[in-house]
Amino acid sequence: AGQVMMGSELCASGRQSNGMYDFSEIFQPVSGALGGANLSIATLRGTLDDGSAGSFGDYRAPDALAIALKGAGVNLVNLGTDRILDYGVSGVSATRSVLQQRNLSSAGAYTSEQEANARGVVEISGIKVGVVSYTTSVSAAGQKAASAEERQYSVRQYDAQTAAQDISALRDAGAEVVIVLAHWGKRGDTEPSKATLEQANALARAGADVILGTGPTNVHRMEKKQMDDGRTVFVAYSLGNFLTDDSRETNDITGMVLHLEMEWNSQTQTLSFRDCWYMPTWIMRWRNGNTARYRIVPAGSSTLPENMTDSIYVNMKKSYQALTDKLGTEAAAPRAE
Repeated sequence: AGQVMMGSELCASGRQSNGMYDFSEIFQPVSGALGGANLSIATLRGTLDDGSAGSFGDYRAPDALAIALKGAGVNLVNLGTDRILDYGVSGVSATRSVLQQRNLSSAGAYTSEQEANARGVVEISGIKVGVVSYTTSVSAAGQKAASAEERQYSVRQYDAQTAAQDISALRDAGAEVVIVLAHWGKRGDTEPSKATLEQANALARAGADVILGTGPTNVHRMEKKQMDDGRTVFVAYSLGNFLTDDSRETNDITGMVLHLEMEWNSQTQTLSFRDCWYMPTWIMRWRNGNTARYRIVPAGSSTLPENMTDSIYVNMKKSYQALTDKLGTEAAAPRAE
């Protein structure tokens, strides 16, 4: 899925009468699309904390978000974004600790140079998979909260040479499939920029098999790139917003869940994409008294979701059609629900 950005209103929406937090209902309508996969990834643009560090919002969310993501089927949280260092290396450490306590893996943020340089490969259904994450920028708050030395190891900032070395190291460690998670581009980009296209091409040439982009709040196109060496590389330039309270613009609240079914042929040493589909999603919001409530629903839903007005439902269905028209069926097929 795309990126999750928890502002103060979203954090408040999960606060219960006993002072605890629960966000599980937000993800429930799309958990069927996320759960059941060998590897299910969402990007967190921000940090997690158990509440000991202070108030929530401003890219810091309660640890209950990790429970909700886990319950929805996510098993890997990408942390490699411009906002991971907003609360310094202590924020990275707290976030990693929260995820580990919930048995969630993470990528893209590290607590030591040794950890950052490790090249872990995991076996998934008999296939050896390597995952690496990059961001092309660090926020002003992150640059202030972390020293240059800390930024050097705590998050991997993209450059073509480093990425090529990382991918090569993963291959040397036995990776048969390499997945790159890239936080790039600008917030308002409606299509991949020239710089993003160049970065994607460099990653593909370096040996990436799957490139999943976040950063822009809009969903961008996808493609299967045919490489000179015979490989097929799947690129999703931007998965858009999966959950945010930052905007009610249609493009910002329309996201997607992307499903890739891959097969590794050990005899020919080749990877193929068997079944690829995407489900457009919609960030639904309504009021319960003075409190905003949120839910992520399939944008192509054939029935009116509970608490959604008829006019919003019409807008959501138009959004679904616009996104499927934009993305087409060549790289992946649309699914309404």
